[in-house]
Amino acid sequence: MSNWYMLRNPLAFVGSFPDIFSRMQTSVKDVLPIHPTDMMSAWTYGRLSAAAEAATDPDVIQKILDEAAQLAGRKVSLDELTVQLPKIITELDSPHGIISRTYGLFSLINIFWLFSIAGISVSIGPAVWALLAPIRRILKKIILISWRRVIKPTLEKLHSWGVFEAALWAGCLAITSDGWKQHSSHTDAGKLISLSGIALACLPGFGYSTLLNGLKLLNTIDSDTRVQLYATYIAATLTPLAIHRNSTLVGYFVVSALYVGLGLSGSAGNLCWCIGFKRKDALEITNALSALSVSSFAAMHIMGVNTRYLSPFRSAALVMGSITHFISALIIANKFFQRRRDYWKNQLRMIVPLLCSLTVSYVGNIPGLANTSTVFGSLYAVEKYIELHDELKWDGWVLVLLLSGLTYKTSLLAHQNPEFIAAIFA
Repeated sequence: MSNWYMLRNPLAFVGSFPDIFSRMQTSVKDVLPIHPTDMMSAWTYGRLSAAAEAATDPDVIQKILDEAAQLAGRKVSLDELTVQLPKIITELDSPHGIISRTYGLFSLINIFWLFSIAGISVSIGPAVWALLAPIRRILKKIILISWRRVIKPTLEKLHSWGVFEAALWAGCLAITSDGWKQHSSHTDAGKLISLSGIALACLPGFGYSTLLNGLKLLNTIDSDTRVQLYATYIAATLTPLAIHRNSTLVGYFVVSALYVGLGLSGSAGNLCWCIGFKRKDALEITNALSALSVSSFAAMHIMGVNTRYLSPFRSAALVMGSITHFISALIIANKFFQRRRDYWKNQLRMIVPLLCSLTVSYVGNIPGLANTSTVFGSLYAVEKYIELHDELKWDGWVLVLLLSGLTYKTSLLAHQNPEFIAAIFA
C-alpha cells in the first residue's frame, strides 16, 4: 500500500527515514559529452550548433547556449556545442565510441545489480541464521538461565506482538522510499534501490508476515493457488514503481507476474522447458484476457495514445500478451485437447487471432507483434502437420527427419536474419 501512496505523493516519506544510500548528485549523462538521445534532440542539437557557428553577437550566443543547457540538463560551452558535438554524433553509431561503451558498461552493471538484489533477498535470512550460530552457542553456554528466563521469552513476545514484523516492514519502506527520493536523472539507480526494498518486502517480509499471521489460512489453500496469489501480490507491489520510473523492465516484471497469477506456469526438465497451464479454466481465462490486452494496447499504439500510467506496460503487454495468447490457442487447437466435434471451432480460435494480429501489426507498424504472430503461425502449421502425419500413420522417422530439417533451416535463417528475432521484443 505504501508504494501506491508514494505514487500519488512521491515525497510523502521524505524526512521520515534517514538516507540509507547517499544522494547521487551526478548522473551518467552529466559526465559524458553532450549527445542526443533521440532523433528530435539530434535535430535540435544540430540546429543550435549551426546557429552558434553563424552567430556573432555574444547575447545571441549566450541565448543559444542556455537553450542547449536546458536540453542537456547542465551547462554547455561553445566549444562543446560547435566542436565536440559533431564528433560525438559521428561516434554514436560506432560501438567503439565513449557514449556506446559507457552506456554498455552501465547496462552490464545494472544487470549485476539486479542479480545482487535477488541474491540478497534470497540469502539474507539463511545467512543471518548461519552467522548467529556461534552467538547462539555462547548464549546457551554462558547465560543459559538468562536465555531461558529473559532473552528467549522477550524475543518470543516481540515476535508474537509483531515488533520484529513492524521493524522489517519499516526497513523495506525506508529502502524503497530512498529510491523514490533519488532525482529523476538517476532513473536506473533509483529504480534498483526501490527494487531492493520491494524484493525484501516480497520475499522475507511477505514470508515472515505469512508465517506469523496467515499460516492457518495458508494451509487451507492448494499450492497452485498460493503461487497465483503470491504472483498477484508481486504485480500489485511493483506497479507503482513501474509507473513512477516509467520503467519498461519493471513493466515486464508486472505483466509476467500477472500472467502467473492467471495460471501460467512452467517447469524445467532434462534439456527442455515446459510452459503451459495446469487447469482448463486458467487456460481459457488467459486466452481471453491476453486477446483483450493485445487488442487494447495495439489500438492505443495505432491511435497514438500514450499515457503515463500505461506507457511502462505497453511493450510487455504486446509481447507477453501475444505469446501467452498464442500458446493457449495452440493448446486449444490441438486435436487431443477437447472432443473431436469441437475441433474446427478450436482451429478458428487460432486462425482468426493470427490473421487479425498480422493485419494490425503490419497496418499499425508493430514489428514485434508481426514477428511473434509469424513464429506462432509457423508452430501452428507444424502442429497440424504432426496431427496429419499421425492420422495417416506415416513412418515416425520421416516425421523426425522433416522436423529436424525444418528446425535446422529455421536456426540458419535466425542467424542470417538476427533483426527478425530482435524485432519480436521491439
